[in-house]
Formats: sequence, structure tokens, C-alpha cells
Amino acid sequence: MGRHQNEGCSVPACENKHYGRGYCKKHYEALKRAGEITPKTGNYGTHRQHGTSEYHCWSNMKSRCDNPKNKMYPNYGGAGISYCERWKKFENFIEDMGKKPSKDHSLDRIDPYKDYCPENCRWAICRVQANNKRKHQILEYNGLKMNEKEWITFLHEETEKLKKGR
Repeated sequence: MGRHQNEGCSVPACENKHYGRGYCKKHYEALKRAGEITPKTGNYGTHRQHGTSEYHCWSNMKSRCDNPKNKMYPNYGGAGISYCERWKKFENFIEDMGKKPSKDHSLDRIDPYKDYCPENCRWAICRVQANNKRKHQILEYNGLKMNEKEWITFLHEETEKLKKGR
């Protein structure tokens, strides 16, 4: 069990309050500089991107899949959607996905029935994501595959082209 904040430093004769790993701030920083202490890693790692938009996307993805208290869990983890082992670490996620092209992009699964992984994910804008949901049935005709909304738009555009062609 870790030391409490009000306990003293582990260095003999130092009476400063505990800061990290059992040391006061002065001794902790000195030992860190000397390489005797390495900062904690884990899922945060040393990527220095905690708080970025990409980090929030990654963190929210994990929460939707892993956390039954997340309001979206029933549609993700509760529905069997997960993420690949590689993406347990943010560094791997950002290496595979790269930075978001713009603030309007968010993480999207290409096939909404499959898990989050490099082969099935992209950065997409809201309109693309809205059409890419499990509730939208994919309809195929003459080799074209689209959901209902996409077919309506396509057929409307084709009708307008025919009208202009007369």
C-alpha cells in the first residue's frame, strides 16, 4: 500500500512531506534526474498526449467497451463490441490512427458490427458516421451497396440528372 500524503520522506533525516514513491518532492525529482526513479507508465505511458482530442477518443472508446457504468456500454461492450489487444496502449492507437484530420472528425468503425482495430477504423465526420450505424440496413442493387439514406440521396440525384437531360 502506498504512503499517505502526510507521512514523511523515505530519505533518512528528511522531514519533508511525502510527494511520490515514498519521497518528498525534492528527493523524488533528484532521484528521477539521476535515473534511479522512472515515472509511472501503464496506459498513460510517456506519450504526453493526455488531454488531446485523440486521447479523449481513445479513452471514450475503451470506456464504451469496458465500463458497464458508461451510458453507451449497452450499445458497445454490452453488444459484444471490443477493441484489439494492441489498442490497450494509447501509443499504439495513435501510431495506427494518426492525428485527427480536423476537429470535426471522430473515431468510426467502418463495419459497425466489428470491433475497434486498425483495419476497421477511420477518422470520419458526423454525416458519414450517421449513415454508418448498425440500425441502418445495407441494401444491394446491381452491385451497389448503400443504406436507406444513401439510396434516397443517390436516387434523388439520379432523378435530377434525368430531368436536366430532357
